[in-house]
Amino acid sequence: YLRGGTDDETLVRFDDLRLYDPFHFKDFYGVFSAIDPGIVSDIRVYTGGFPVTFGDRSSGVVEVAPRLPGQQFNGQAVLSLFTTGVSLDGSFNEGAGDWAVAARRSNMSVFFDLASSNFGEPDYHDLFAHLGRRVNEQLAISVNALTFVDQLIAFDTDQEEEAEAEYRDAYYWLRLDLGAPDAIGGRVLIARTDLDSERFGSTELPGIATGSLSDERDFSINSIQADGWWRPGARSVLQAGVEWRQMSGSYRYTDDVEFELLFLTPGAPTTPSRSRSI
Repeated sequence: YLRGGTDDETLVRFDDLRLYDPFHFKDFYGVFSAIDPGIVSDIRVYTGGFPVTFGDRSSGVVEVAPRLPGQQFNGQAVLSLFTTGVSLDGSFNEGAGDWAVAARRSNMSVFFDLASSNFGEPDYHDLFAHLGRRVNEQLAISVNALTFVDQLIAFDTDQEEEAEAEYRDAYYWLRLDLGAPDAIGGRVLIARTDLDSERFGSTELPGIATGSLSDERDFSINSIQADGWWRPGARSVLQAGVEWRQMSGSYRYTDDVEFELLFLTPGAPTTPSRSRSI
């Protein structure tokens, strides 16, 4: 939350592509980033006064740049309190091409099992893949993918109420870098984004209420963004760009509940049963 704004007023970009809510456990305070630190080269945070090239967000910008693969084969494995991960990268064709892959998963379910916890089963994992090639001095092409998945089951203390949630976010993009950065150049991103979520809940409170609900949401976003620049001198630059997005979504919601007790309080149910389908 930058400068007091809401979460959707902050723009988060990875490799110049906009990410939508890039956090694990979104409905549980989004406590973990969905971007593996192993694939990051640098992060720039703008808390005000950011250029118009970042579009229509109002609170701030978090711009994440991916780590570029090295000329030699590199790899690392990470084991931490919360995650286990591995990342590999390298080059081919005498350095004209490069590739990278990184995968990470949560260790939280292991700790919950060791502690014999009755509160739930949290789990998440994410994956990044990159394949690029420089065609000539004026053109470089890369294909990229970034996905993250959350799976969560939560109970109350006596397991009379249960919630299940699963989120699947997937970003695929083709990137073209044109020209020379110190003279005239530009970039084009052609991207597809799929954001899916499934949430289920049930309650069984003897003498009070019994019920269940289901909430499923699917979104697809196709986008093309292009921008270019020209440096007429050492201290000046002219920029221009355009972005197009086509978005579609679907919602499916149902609930069914039986109340054994009714209360004469404002907002409380007034009938012994309720069923909705939207």
